[in-house]
Amino acid sequence: MASPGTISEEEFKHFAESLAHLSSQIGDMWEVRKLQEQTYLYKRVVELVNLRPASGYQTIEDGGTVGVGGDCIASDNKAEVRASADNSFDCENFDDSILAANESVFGDGNLHEADSDSDDVDKLNGKMSCNRSTLVPCTYEYNIVYSPSYSVPVLYFNVYKPEGVLASLEEVWGSVPPLYTKQVDRDRWTMLTQQEHPLLRRPYFQLHPCHTADLMKQISCRHSNYLVTWLSAVGPVVKLSLPLATQLGSGKRTNMSGRSKKHRNFVSEPMGNKSAKTLPGIGTTCGNQLNKKGINTASKVYGEYLTRGGDEAKFKNWLGSKCNANDGQQRACAQAMKDWHDSHQ
Repeated sequence: MASPGTISEEEFKHFAESLAHLSSQIGDMWEVRKLQEQTYLYKRVVELVNLRPASGYQTIEDGGTVGVGGDCIASDNKAEVRASADNSFDCENFDDSILAANESVFGDGNLHEADSDSDDVDKLNGKMSCNRSTLVPCTYEYNIVYSPSYSVPVLYFNVYKPEGVLASLEEVWGSVPPLYTKQVDRDRWTMLTQQEHPLLRRPYFQLHPCHTADLMKQISCRHSNYLVTWLSAVGPVVKLSLPLATQLGSGKRTNMSGRSKKHRNFVSEPMGNKSAKTLPGIGTTCGNQLNKKGINTASKVYGEYLTRGGDEAKFKNWLGSKCNANDGQQRACAQAMKDWHDSHQ
């Protein structure tokens, strides 16, 4: 069993598939990729980033408007940046929980306060001011890989300038949003560094995983998908927003009244690498028949449910054809799939 704050590789795969599935529905571009029999998440986006002024790049002028992760609206002699991500999931205090956990793990770096010598940050309305800045359209490539050593996900990324040149580590440090600069300045070599990608074997920037388990243990209010909570905490450091927040955090609750103990136990927990026999309606006989067809885990059955778009009739027909489940068994399993999906997605 995984230690507090960590997850197993099977749980990572499940959370990754779930994130990618919902991402595809809203166009957030996360996708699951496999290499060397290992699963990882991939996303590629273009962001406007503050870099040192250079010839050929356009500087924001008064009266202009451009987005910088949030809304960057030029006014007078400065541009005003409004935070755009609302990371409130199924708990009203989710943001406060993440801030408190960050401060507990990383010390008194004041994650949500800018340095006294930097531009003012108004914590009350989430606005940051930035003097005339050069905004460069850079391509961010994000990979989320599971680390067996730490038993947590690790965020790898690269930043490419418009001409295709890879940004330097110093430029990546300099592009960190003002909310996080003090922390990065203090802990840069143990927080944001450049390492060889464990699968692609090329240099990538990395948010080091050494603090991840402690961070996740400290977050008192979390989403049912571990990756959602984790990305909400660390993503903003490297300009990775999470528009899935409101989609995943709809807080839909499932009525468990009248359900069997096996049903309640299954729906209340992550699916992980549980046997298909743990599914309501799937006993030893049906489970053995599914196993002979290579369908030996609950997650594989759930995958068939998703493949059929959650259509109960289609799923029941598939289950009956695979293991000769009777009507009652088909209904029980289909209901478990629906309730688990509603509770965790």
